[in-house]
Amino acid sequence: MKILCVHQSAELYGSDRSFAQSIVVLRQTYPTALIDVILPNDGPLISLLEPHVNSIRYENLGSFARKEIRRPIKFLGKLAKTSYRAMINTYKYDFVYVNTMVIFGYLIGSIFGRKIINHVREIPSSKLEGYVFSIIFALNRSLLVFNSYYTKNSFPFLLNKTNVIHNGVKAPVSNPIVEHDVLRLLVIGRINGWKGQSTAVDAVKYLIDKGHNLHLDIVGDTAKGQQFYKLELQKRISKLALSDFVKIHSFSSDPQAFYNHCDVVLVPSIHPEPFGRVAIEGMASARAVVASNHGGLTEIIGNNQGGDLFIPGDSLDLASKVEKYFDFSYLSSQSLVALGRFEAKFSQEIYEQKLGAYFKGTVGYYVKS
Repeated sequence: MKILCVHQSAELYGSDRSFAQSIVVLRQTYPTALIDVILPNDGPLISLLEPHVNSIRYENLGSFARKEIRRPIKFLGKLAKTSYRAMINTYKYDFVYVNTMVIFGYLIGSIFGRKIINHVREIPSSKLEGYVFSIIFALNRSLLVFNSYYTKNSFPFLLNKTNVIHNGVKAPVSNPIVEHDVLRLLVIGRINGWKGQSTAVDAVKYLIDKGHNLHLDIVGDTAKGQQFYKLELQKRISKLALSDFVKIHSFSSDPQAFYNHCDVVLVPSIHPEPFGRVAIEGMASARAVVASNHGGLTEIIGNNQGGDLFIPGDSLDLASKVEKYFDFSYLSSQSLVALGRFEAKFSQEIYEQKLGAYFKGTVGYYVKS
């Protein structure tokens, strides 16, 4: 069997790590298959893929970037070229697995080629975009896997064969929660306009002014060309006189030390997360999670089920939820609940079992189609 796997990035953010997990599952499911990978460029993800694949090559994938639509002629020319190459590839392999829906070349190319398995990890940014992708899915007859029910329900209609498989992560070696004088908070994620780092900073300011003793670590970097987001965040921290209470760290490919150091993980996203991998990473480390009450996060955390949910973008509501964790009995009990919920729903073993069963059950149908 010949399998082609396509992904939009070679970094080590959430979707990249999830792609690497999918590759491992494919190799476990089809140990003798030829598995080729196409990425847009070299990067740190390669080291996770190489032990499990036969080859890795680099191509322009025609990934969907909203800013490119402003130059429609150039965008359409690029899309035509990448779509043609994708169409040809769908005939060269027994099946093609495309991670994320933004690889537009394969979405369009498979309309004229053979079906693809599309693992959807994004939500449309508008109703119009939702309809556009729903129509494309219908035309290319993709077999769709969604990372949450929220992601699936973000599309106005789906005529395709669909499945929902929540992400899972490996249980790390973590430190138990211990009582100490400072409540240590953690935010991990790309620094941009919607991940909510500023909301977390404002919540810390409110709690400091109330006399609480706490510290916030922010781990992440900006996307290329968006360094101004980090500068704005640094200015805000300085303006609020929080330099002794909030520290920004560069992106880490292995953030486990940060999870081990913290008491509570915050996921303060202003816009809905399709899933929320950081939340389950925190729960896997036996850390309670305080997260925005929307998107896929609501499928991970229920109130008093390993964490708390707060009104998105509301720093005062976030502060009120964090304030509960100054009570060590509440902190320790929610930490244990978080770990139990992770083990029951979001472990790597559960994810691999479900995705492996999906591949086994789907590929026979797919190859015959």
